[in-house]
Amino acid sequence: MAASTGMAQQAYKITPGIVVGIQEAACGAIARDAFDGDHLNTDLWYIWNSNPGIKFEVKDGCLRIYGRPGKPEGPSQVFNGVVSPRFWETDATIAVEMMAPSAAVQAKYGYYVHFCGSMPDRYPEIILLGEPGNLRWHFNAVQEGGGWYSDPNDVPVDNDPTKEWTEVMVQHDGVTEMSRVFFKGKQGWVQVGKEYVCITNVSRCELKFGVAPENIGKLYDLRFRNYRQYANPQRHPVKFMVIDRKLWSARNMEITLWTEDHGKVAARGVTDEFGRAYLSLADAPWEVYPAGCIVELSRNGKVLGQGRITSSGVNGLYPRSTYLVTVSSDESAR
Repeated sequence: MAASTGMAQQAYKITPGIVVGIQEAACGAIARDAFDGDHLNTDLWYIWNSNPGIKFEVKDGCLRIYGRPGKPEGPSQVFNGVVSPRFWETDATIAVEMMAPSAAVQAKYGYYVHFCGSMPDRYPEIILLGEPGNLRWHFNAVQEGGGWYSDPNDVPVDNDPTKEWTEVMVQHDGVTEMSRVFFKGKQGWVQVGKEYVCITNVSRCELKFGVAPENIGKLYDLRFRNYRQYANPQRHPVKFMVIDRKLWSARNMEITLWTEDHGKVAARGVTDEFGRAYLSLADAPWEVYPAGCIVELSRNGKVLGQGRITSSGVNGLYPRSTYLVTVSSDESAR
């Protein structure tokens, strides 16, 4: 499984032909945040701070949650992090890059990416935990009736998540209600544990760490970048509308999405009488989004032009995205 996020543009030469431009009309992501500004986006996140002494900052292209936790007033295990709003779409994936420098010293109760199906509180999550020198990835879930599932098949880290960014992913199938979690290792994506049923009602992202009583006063440092939450590509197509400069709809135009190196076809479709095409991503080779691609227009097997959608950080093609493709010729649109 190869990640497309941030993939550099490949050497394949585009032949524009009749393609004047490709514009993103609407991003299909449920939510996204590169954490590349100078403050936390409080329209997307609110702060969950259970321990005095914890700080939150957005700096140098990442969200940093750090400090020496004081003793809480509440339960012995408490969390500190950021929480997104609740979204209605549960047929979705959360993907984000994380690094936990303080895990080199302590990792109990761990560092979490949590897909919250809250109201009621049911969820899948991936956790970085373990002892210094023996860190591993773990899968937890809570099911109907409060049934807590802790998968026994942890996977050891194969890089150094205390110094290197690791991309992780939590997937939930909103139809089958099965959840899976992954991390990206040196050889590609690795599933942690097995899939497990989790009946969710909404979707919400929580990026956080848990503080064990014995770690009160010790330094915590957790960082995130390039958060994306997006709909399941198996059921949510990407939409293209093709028009010419006089707003004529480009009918019966074949649209092919190629991988950035023009090596594989990701999706195909034909525009209707209004110039629209809904391209299924069910068989696309991309395992994580956003993706970059080459958009190729043709008719009767003849290629008429190409354009490119680039991917960088949280920007690029997502399931449910809508694009406007403008072509140069009246004749091509009829």
